[in-house]
This record gives sequence, structure tokens and C-alpha cells, in this order.
Amino acid sequence: PGGPDTELPSVPGAITATDLGGGSVQIDWTASTDNVGLQSYLIYRDNQYVGWVDAATLTYTDIGLTVGLTYSYEVRATDLVGNRSAKSAAATITVGP
Repeated sequence: PGGPDTELPSVPGAITATDLGGGSVQIDWTASTDNVGLQSYLIYRDNQYVGWVDAATLTYTDIGLTVGLTYSYEVRATDLVGNRSAKSAAATITVGP
């Protein structure tokens, strides 16, 4: 024991994007694991950070999107001391009306 925690959380898995209609998309993924504990998940749309959820939440709803455009989402995990996983595989979706 001792020393700082330098182990990265595992990469979030099985990311999916679901069109909710009205310019909204729901992103879901499977949980990451970490040796000391997870703090949050960071959400990225088209490589830009758009928000976060706590570690107990495995879903994020993105609103105000433009109908007809295609968006790409990635998720990364953060542990209790700030280590961040690599980004997940991308989920892409074209927003419907």
C-alpha cells in the first residue's frame, strides 16, 4: 500500500445512442470499473465535452439538437482521484423529427 493511485478506470462499454424525438438523444453505456472507485462519467459530442453524470448513472440525455444532423458520442470514466479512462468507442446517430 501507499503511493498515489495511478490506475485508470476501465473504458465504458457498449455505448448506444437512441433518438427520443424532438431533437433529443439518449446515450447509454455499461459501467466502468476502478481499483479505488468511480466518481463520474464525462460525455462528449463530436469530440467536445457536453456534460457529466455521477458514477451511479449510466445514461445521459442530450437535448436541443438539430433534426437531420448526425452526432457522435463518446463517454469516459473518472475515478475518485481524477484519473480518467480513455474514451469509449463512438456511437453515432442521426437526429429525427
